[in-house]
Amino acid sequence: MSKTSYVIITLLIVVLTFFVSRLLVSKPQVLTIGLILSVALLLTSFFSPPTGLAFLIFSMLLSPEIKLAEVPGRDVVLRIDDLLIFAVFLGWFAKSMFSKKLELVITPVLIPIFFYTLSCIVSTYFGIISNTVVLKKSFFYILKYIEYFIIYFLVTQIVRTRQQIKIYIILFIIVSIIVNLHGYSLIGKVERLYAPFDVPGGEVPGGTPITGAGEANTYGGYLLIVIALLVSLFCYSEVPTTNFLYLGLTIFSLIPLAYTKSRASYFGFVPMILTITLLTQKKKNIILGGVLLLFALAPLMFPAATETVVERVKETFVAPPYSEEEASILGLKIRELSALARVKSWKKAFFEYLPKRPILGFGVTGVGLVDTQIPLIIGELGLLGLVIFLWMIGSVFNTAYVSFKTVEDPLLKSISLCIISVLIGLIFHSVAANTFIIIRIMEPFWFLCGIAAVSKEIYERKV
Repeated sequence: MSKTSYVIITLLIVVLTFFVSRLLVSKPQVLTIGLILSVALLLTSFFSPPTGLAFLIFSMLLSPEIKLAEVPGRDVVLRIDDLLIFAVFLGWFAKSMFSKKLELVITPVLIPIFFYTLSCIVSTYFGIISNTVVLKKSFFYILKYIEYFIIYFLVTQIVRTRQQIKIYIILFIIVSIIVNLHGYSLIGKVERLYAPFDVPGGEVPGGTPITGAGEANTYGGYLLIVIALLVSLFCYSEVPTTNFLYLGLTIFSLIPLAYTKSRASYFGFVPMILTITLLTQKKKNIILGGVLLLFALAPLMFPAATETVVERVKETFVAPPYSEEEASILGLKIRELSALARVKSWKKAFFEYLPKRPILGFGVTGVGLVDTQIPLIIGELGLLGLVIFLWMIGSVFNTAYVSFKTVEDPLLKSISLCIISVLIGLIFHSVAANTFIIIRIMEPFWFLCGIAAVSKEIYERKV
């Protein structure tokens, strides 16, 4: 191994050790467990990177989180998953160095990812020197953004065979079942469903507490990914028993989606399903008929869940007793406070953020908590960051679309269709949520993006 490789590995270990040591002082119990798991996973990844990647699938949705700092605008939290991602990366990197087989797979998406990360760093640097950004807060958030991309990078470097992909998809589905069982256990006990280890409570605008509100949009966004995957697999599955399994698990996931009361997720679901129906070359009529049948029979088969969705959508247009505020969008009067907050975010982006910092924005965390994705990017990274973000999303779409059109393997084709459709769904979801920075949505999303990126090569090599 070269001296440069030794230096890089040493620096990575020193940086990781420094931050873990600092955290252990303040949060010893959970972080001790996290450190032990990280070391074990680092060693596992050194000897078998694919095994390390498999463990990450479970940690994405099943990692507890702890608050490290409470700062204005956003809280800084750490998840065990944060440590495990870097452990897998270090294990893979160390193995590649020692075996002298570091052959990087450069996909088209990696280029905009690099420039998007760079835009985060540059915008935040100028935010720090102009006192609009707190270094400690922005550092951890940029680190989290980078984690999503590390997952994508690891998948593209480690996944080499169809069999690996098949195993990962099975594990992905198993995790979704576990997460949904948790969701079902909360029905009737909390106002809105949330994912395991998520925030157990929240507060609506105006100060009214909601016990167990959690991060419903997060769970809803994750379910969009799960449902897109299941329906896409159904489209190209040729085994009857597997078809019934995918359909059953889809319905199993739709009910928790209803009880999240996440309007952003409802908003993303329709274009996501329509995209699958439009693109699929098989079972098009079955999918379309199934969707129509679902809407027609849902009030009879799942009356409580259907009523929950209808009432939640109606709330958008009803003002609470203590407010007479409203906004008009396409002739519709928006009156519910959380929906109005999203409208205000869009107005702020164009009438407050852009006039003050049009090119680079205020830096990551420089505009506090913004619940919509595009206004958040405009506020943090400016127009330059927005252009790079759209480039990155466009590259993901194009990569998946090329794979979908050229790959004939049912499994690989299904994953590409999943990415295309769920990307459309998440874009709609992000109109009312900061979707593309949410951990429990982005980690599984970028994991599947990585698989779609290498599918074409794996198909061509027949491995």
